[in-house]
Amino acid sequence: MEAARPGEHRSRMLDGLRSARADAQNLLMALDKIEKAGALTDATARQAQTSAAVQQGLRLLERRNLNEHWQSIELARQSDPSLGARWGDALEAILNAIEDLPGAWPKSTDAGQALAEVKEARSTLLEIIVEAAKLSIPSRLKEHLAQRSTGRPFDFNASFKDELPDPEIRKAYLRELKEYEGESFNGVVDVDAGLIYVTSRSRLNRILTYFAPAISAAALGGLLYGVSLLSIDWPIADGKPLIQGYVLVLLGMVAHLLIENAKQFDMGDKIVVVGDKLTWMHLRWASLSWSIVPAAVTAVGLRFGNLPGADDWQTYLFAGYAADSIAGLFLTRYDASAKKGLEALKGAVAPKAVKAASGAGGP
Repeated sequence: MEAARPGEHRSRMLDGLRSARADAQNLLMALDKIEKAGALTDATARQAQTSAAVQQGLRLLERRNLNEHWQSIELARQSDPSLGARWGDALEAILNAIEDLPGAWPKSTDAGQALAEVKEARSTLLEIIVEAAKLSIPSRLKEHLAQRSTGRPFDFNASFKDELPDPEIRKAYLRELKEYEGESFNGVVDVDAGLIYVTSRSRLNRILTYFAPAISAAALGGLLYGVSLLSIDWPIADGKPLIQGYVLVLLGMVAHLLIENAKQFDMGDKIVVVGDKLTWMHLRWASLSWSIVPAAVTAVGLRFGNLPGADDWQTYLFAGYAADSIAGLFLTRYDASAKKGLEALKGAVAPKAVKAASGAGGP
């Protein structure tokens, strides 16, 4: 007999759990029909439709024999004792719920009694669904997170609403997941939003992302200073005040960031970025690094435009506080100037091109 491949018994168990969960969810829909029939206001119609829904549910329960799935799960557990040691409590809870389901399933054709039985059967089915999901979700979650780059959010609610149909149950499961951040999966959980932000598996990569914004700021500052050394008579030819203004703009941006986070914390917003500052920097390293560009545009714009207060340190500091919007204004201004310059250049080049063409076509 051929030996089972590594992980084969685990795969069989997960397949059995997913099948049991799917059948349990189909049975939930049968309970919904009984509840809907039991809520009818017309007594005759309520009794008739409740009786029909109960009978239909009993037939579905017989067809969706959850014990068959349990047998495949139990076979996999016996074949690989490590599975039982690892998941024993959850598997035992599922087994008990499967055994209890036939006795809890609605059998009464009386609408009032049937609704009471629906409540008990629903609780039993939800236990099967939740416990099975707890065992099958982690492997799929790792696959989803592995396909995303660092800092990108993964929508847990949208991806696993079938496995965990109740929003409160999903939230409770996310709270459990949060206790294992960085251990069983690479991510940071935002319970209220139902999102998991991807973190890097590499410790070196995490360390580099902590310093990425500072490295970007230094590199861009070096570029600005190098440009100022060009032998061109323009307002940014003096590198020292340009770099000083650039540093002040950066300080204004940092102040804005700190104040906004403080506001969110005071309002009680439970946002991932407020918790662990290093994790926040790791998740936001790309956007933080890119935000250095508006700082450079703002510093150059203030120097290049010869605006009032261009030599005042407070101007640069406050400009940094609103660098995103101010940089946009400068870029719009530069774009308009560039278009005018381009039109002037075309006007100057076009006559010369025509003259050259005429000369080339002469005798």
